[in-house]
Amino acid sequence: MATVEVVDQANGTGSASTISFTSIPADFKHLQEVAFIRSTYAAALAQFKIKINGNTTGYYAAGINSGLNSSSTPFAFAETSAGSEIYSALGWFQAGSTATADAHTPIEMWFANYAESSTKNCGIITWRCGDNNNNTAYNANPVGVAGWFSDTAETITSIEFIDAVGNFTATSWITLYGWRG
Repeated sequence: MATVEVVDQANGTGSASTISFTSIPADFKHLQEVAFIRSTYAAALAQFKIKINGNTTGYYAAGINSGLNSSSTPFAFAETSAGSEIYSALGWFQAGSTATADAHTPIEMWFANYAESSTKNCGIITWRCGDNNNNTAYNANPVGVAGWFSDTAETITSIEFIDAVGNFTATSWITLYGWRG
């Protein structure tokens, strides 16, 4: 039977654009990140990015966004050239400061077999906009799922979550879990 443990947890401060987990032990089988985030950026939505081990090359992502609040249909997206972060211009967003009061974006991200240094890292990220009451201008991505991978084979020792345009609010939090077995 698999055992899950909290590896680390962190809160936003309102004045920092990154939340980082460093010195991640290599004795777990998989990692899972669970987040509840909101940006200080003055918009209903704000982009966020993820970086592994400080690497600035070799990330790819592809997925689908749904259009829940309008007649727009779900659409697929793909970042087909190696990016400097796990990110998609058409993909995931977090609630911004003009979103409905207290709206946050829940996110779940998996890092499969992260400690196998001969395996190129990959995983799945899911998100929900968190502000469907104020979503008319951003009707193309309230819920989504994406696969991601890195073309670098290495053990993950650090993960950095980046608010691309503002700072993570003091009510934001991220927890990193490790799965043994």
